[in-house]
Amino acid sequence: MSLESLQKRLTTLQETTSHIQTLIARLASFKFPPGAIPLNQGSLDTVATELSNEIHDTLKEQNNDFELLEQEIKDSPGGRKGSDAETNKLRLLERATRTQQELKHAQSAFRKAQLAAKRNLDLSRRAERELLLQSLAAPPSPSSNQPISRRRTPAPEQTQDEKLVESAGDVTAALRQVHASMTNELSRSQFAHDTLKESGAALEQLGESYTSLDSVLASTKGLLGMLLKSQKSDTWYLETAFYVLLATISWLVFRRFIYGPAWWLVYLPLKAFWNAWMGVFTVLGLRAASSAVSVSSQSVGTTIMPASGTAAQATMSGTGAPQVVRGGRGNAKPPKPPQEDDEGRPLVDVVGEMAEDTRAQGQEQPQEPAQPESNEGQPQEEQVQPNPKKRIWDSEVEARKEAEAEQKRKDEL
Repeated sequence: MSLESLQKRLTTLQETTSHIQTLIARLASFKFPPGAIPLNQGSLDTVATELSNEIHDTLKEQNNDFELLEQEIKDSPGGRKGSDAETNKLRLLERATRTQQELKHAQSAFRKAQLAAKRNLDLSRRAERELLLQSLAAPPSPSSNQPISRRRTPAPEQTQDEKLVESAGDVTAALRQVHASMTNELSRSQFAHDTLKESGAALEQLGESYTSLDSVLASTKGLLGMLLKSQKSDTWYLETAFYVLLATISWLVFRRFIYGPAWWLVYLPLKAFWNAWMGVFTVLGLRAASSAVSVSSQSVGTTIMPASGTAAQATMSGTGAPQVVRGGRGNAKPPKPPQEDDEGRPLVDVVGEMAEDTRAQGQEQPQEPAQPESNEGQPQEEQVQPNPKKRIWDSEVEARKEAEAEQKRKDEL
């Protein structure tokens, strides 16, 4: 609400407060002539009581109005500190506080006026009782049987002018009372008019606020629709990002706390253990291969050239030529050649005996020169037989060399 409307309301309340002070002063100075109020009539039926009730209701309304006005002044926008709007607001608040203090003084004055009116009423009734006692103590008269009242018939000894003056006084008092009530009603009507006007302005402002609120609600509805449409994709993106984050955290935890200890405590010991066992198996395989090669070399026959020029070949009785089987990197062991003949004698002894027999036969027979083969196609008497064991020996030598080379490569590794 603007400061101008608040200032108008404050002016109206100040005028009403001034009128209340006037009514309080009238109540305090209200005089009751003797006989104006009958003795059997209660104090609630008097004019002073009606005036007192009216002042009480007006004061109560004024208190409520002042509280509302003070709250509205405090809630009204004042602008920056030191500006004209802030200064006007402070002045208006000061006026409202001052008027409220006057209203409190009026309330205390109203209580005093009520006591004064009651005291005046008691004095009037006391005077009326005294007059009644005096009339009873006086000698009876024809007019003593008539009841004493405020509106009794005027005595015959009154003149016409006195009657006219008394009637004019009554009419004037009634008119004054009507004027006071009309003034009070007019002030109330003015206050109601101002209140309705302010309420209309407040309702208009509220309607504008509701219009803006409707537009905000419409835009909010559209925004919610868009959010609902894009909810699925947003949810999928969020879930994917969450899972990626979990995978990243798991990988970091694995690399930081699991991979290093597992490498040093599990992988490297297992690898060293595996390499050690492979080395042991390789050494055992090479030793087995070398022993097989040595046995094969011992079982090879010996060729001796006799003196006659013919080649005598020592062979193992009942056994064929041994064959050398090459092993693959020491994993497969070559087959062992037979170590004994059919009679159970060692092959080494058999070969030695055969060599000695051949040597003895060579010494007994005369040695004849060998006739070389003529280039003209003349037949040669005897041709030297090639040693069939030589190829086996060469194969064994090559196998031994290859085994040694393989062993060197493994040792280097």
